[in-house]
Amino acid sequence: MLLNQITYQDLSFQSLRLFNTMTFTKPFYCVDLREMIELAETVEDIDYEGKLSTSEIFGFSCAPVNLGLMEHVQYFVWILKKFVVGEPIKNEPINHLSNEIDYLETSIKCVELFQWLARHFSNKNFDFLEAELLENKLKAIDKLNTLLSDKITPTCSSCGCKLPDKSKFPICDECFKHRRFGRKNVYGRENNQDRNGDKNKGDIYPVGSEGHKNFRSKDGAGSGNSGGSNHKRFSKKRKFQGKPKK
Repeated sequence: MLLNQITYQDLSFQSLRLFNTMTFTKPFYCVDLREMIELAETVEDIDYEGKLSTSEIFGFSCAPVNLGLMEHVQYFVWILKKFVVGEPIKNEPINHLSNEIDYLETSIKCVELFQWLARHFSNKNFDFLEAELLENKLKAIDKLNTLLSDKITPTCSSCGCKLPDKSKFPICDECFKHRRFGRKNVYGRENNQDRNGDKNKGDIYPVGSEGHKNFRSKDGAGSGNSGGSNHKRFSKKRKFQGKPKK
């Protein structure tokens, strides 16, 4: 039988083992089938009388079961046993008022598995009202989100201390006060330095103003007695003009 002729109805746990031992080359690949093989073996053990069809065996083998979660596996086995004997499968409602995070997370995963199997097998042997199931599931999800948000406590971004639940800012009052007064002190020192520097620099007047004229008259600008260091001083020595008279 060629590979492209194999359908899901021909697949069983034996063919899955065969595919898992085969080596594929590009452009063909094979996914990890170990979990699928484990589920197929579980289905084979429970359906020892061979009541399930090949397609049903393959459908249960493809179910999204978390093999690392014991409660999830047990819930899958419970559904499988009910399906094999043809009994109605009813999902137990979640206690959405519970405060246990683990219980809510596991129950929501079980409901999702129940929905997947019911949809895959066209609601065969599954007895439930979809509206009630969805409403109960949504309430459980809302409760879980509330518990998870309460578990995450806000902390101060500066010192790391716990903040009140209704805190609007990511910083505590003490760190805010220190940061606020620290900025005031820095700005105060800068302003004082600017003021002291202005006193030492002296007055500055624009050229042509009355203050500038008074400043030049006080310092004696343009005369030989100028005391300002910024003004040009005239030399008292007379220039030599020709030979001295005898």
